[in-house]
Amino acid sequence: MGDLKVSYRYSSLGFNVRVNKNSFVIVYPRQIWSSFPQKIKKEVVENFVFLATQSLPLVLQEERIDYKMSTPLFKSFFISPLLNYLPLAGDMSRKKSFSLIKSLMNTDYCFTSSNSKNSAYELNAKDKAIILFTFGKDSLLNYAVSKEIGLKPIPVYIEEPDIKYIDSKDASIQNMYERVHKQTLIKKFSTKFKTQVHKINNGLGITRYPDFFNVTTPDMGWSSQLTEYALLTMPFNHYYKAKYLVYGNEASCSQEYWNLDGFRVNPVFDQTKQWTLEITKLLRLMTKNVLATSFVEPLHELAIMKILHHRYPQYSEFQMSCFADSNSAKNSRWCHSCSKCARMFVFMKALGIDPKTVSFNKNLFSKASKTNYSIFTSRKKDLKPYDFSGLGRDEQLFAFYLAYKNNSKGYLIDLFKKKYLDEVLDREDEFYKEFFSLHTFDTIPRRIANKLKSVYQEELESL
Repeated sequence: MGDLKVSYRYSSLGFNVRVNKNSFVIVYPRQIWSSFPQKIKKEVVENFVFLATQSLPLVLQEERIDYKMSTPLFKSFFISPLLNYLPLAGDMSRKKSFSLIKSLMNTDYCFTSSNSKNSAYELNAKDKAIILFTFGKDSLLNYAVSKEIGLKPIPVYIEEPDIKYIDSKDASIQNMYERVHKQTLIKKFSTKFKTQVHKINNGLGITRYPDFFNVTTPDMGWSSQLTEYALLTMPFNHYYKAKYLVYGNEASCSQEYWNLDGFRVNPVFDQTKQWTLEITKLLRLMTKNVLATSFVEPLHELAIMKILHHRYPQYSEFQMSCFADSNSAKNSRWCHSCSKCARMFVFMKALGIDPKTVSFNKNLFSKASKTNYSIFTSRKKDLKPYDFSGLGRDEQLFAFYLAYKNNSKGYLIDLFKKKYLDEVLDREDEFYKEFFSLHTFDTIPRRIANKLKSVYQEELESL
């Protein structure tokens, strides 16, 4: 391909990013974008463009990338999420972590100028919350609890492109359907609650997929997705004078494992509480007042599901936690054939929630679903990155135990009893304490944390 060349230009609805001959459009609601001041707009866009494309030389196996813009202020800061993601990318692609890190270190990032400037912009922010809204359990609970504690939640959905790809398992052509299902959910949610779900169309997101470039290199474009969103949503923070950017980063997002190359790895590094605090530094430097947080930080997934479905059933019915990235998701917002669907299914059964209330239409305790559960398979290619890591093993064991106690039936319940029941009985108290208690509130301002504790403790104490 030769050296990569990246440039951008503004439009009336956002901006276009050009990577060699390919052009990608980022689109905002007109009023949101036009209200965003020029003095901060350039800084936000140039930092975003670099952050969202810095992995391309590694994906395309190029040694140099040329940017037609000044060196972004946070260039050095942005290496952290990519560098911390590379050992996971190596694990997923069965490549040595060292070779990927070597490629990053040997890449030349070139700019037209080294004259980086801070815009000296200051936002007079109020107690309002931009909710990164995906219809996942975390964003729904963030929205619901914000309403209850008196923050004005403003849901913003960042739409990533769907693509076609060839499944490496059977060479079949697969389609993605996430956008289709979420457009339907947005319409229903907006109508039911008479609220606007804003949308940013992130056309550059398609470059996260090596398939887009017809290459088979490791998938590295997801390393900084949540950090990119901090930049993309800033026009909304400005327009609504919103003080908070709320992520759906639960307690398990900060867990780590050791890979075979001896690296301590977090599968979702830019969702950890440590990195969320770093994003707050970025936002404070750019706006003086905006901060990043996660209202679900103290909760594990089982606790989130329990609180959402028990306390806020009007919102829980909209849950979509599947990536809908295969043909089996064409007619349902759950593909019923991935490890994310399997995990949500057993969590619902564990908590006595009928999966049909969120449009599940298959029993995922059948033998056919065995390879979608991390505790039953060693075929890592069938698992999503978090499940692949093995970090969710204990929570999945506990969920199967609770489902078993709720008299759930099926091949996998019987297999669980045979393989793991004795272990869970020995660790039952440990599991209850870990998964149904509150953990850290490090990213949450104390005044808000106290209100959240009251809500969460009321729900968890009722177990």
